[in-house]
Amino acid sequence: MIGIICAMEEEIAGIKSEFDSLDEKPVSGNVILDRLKKGKFCGKKCVLGLSGVGKVYAAICTQTMILKYHPRYIINVGMAGGIGEEINIYDLVIAKNVVQYDYDISTFGDKKIGQISGFDNREIPCSNSIIKIAEKVSKSLNIKSHVGNVLTGDSFLSDSIKAKELKNEFNGVACEMECASIGQVCQINKVEFGALKVISDKADTKSVVDFQKFHVEYPQIINKLVAKIISEL
Repeated sequence: MIGIICAMEEEIAGIKSEFDSLDEKPVSGNVILDRLKKGKFCGKKCVLGLSGVGKVYAAICTQTMILKYHPRYIINVGMAGGIGEEINIYDLVIAKNVVQYDYDISTFGDKKIGQISGFDNREIPCSNSIIKIAEKVSKSLNIKSHVGNVLTGDSFLSDSIKAKELKNEFNGVACEMECASIGQVCQINKVEFGALKVISDKADTKSVVDFQKFHVEYPQIINKLVAKIISEL
């Protein structure tokens, strides 16, 4: 079983349309949990999750998916803001590590900013097998890709100064609002995790406008990419 989690309807709609025999039975009476759907995608048994925006919703969706469906892999798919001059709109970022940049218990002295209680490092590593397949597939589809750290925080970043600070502090190449919380839950449950983020904006003062315009073009980039990656897992 392979799990796919997206935060928003705009991110999941194209992938959902390609599912065969999608099981629409509710998981529970909870709206968030009922966004989990099981079916077949590219001949593989998959479960699709629409988490909602933000770290808490993403963590709830991930843990529920693991407990109910026991996936071997979970891949977070969606849009992100690019950090750094070399990261451009329409590029693909393949997460090497994920970091919760707004998690801070460094005042206790033995933790770095972003290092979660109970974790030895602030960087949560992603599955090497997912990274390698994603690199190969993106190259075959002529999609410019970058492998690097994806940063997660509970705010939409539209400040170029803050983005530069995050790049310097965490060596980040993209920022968004769910990825690292999904990675945290996966690591705790020993589930292989990966993240694919298409750059929708540059995390600057134009980011809201760029993000809204990008919704229309996003499915054309992500659908074939995810399909080919899933078929090779």
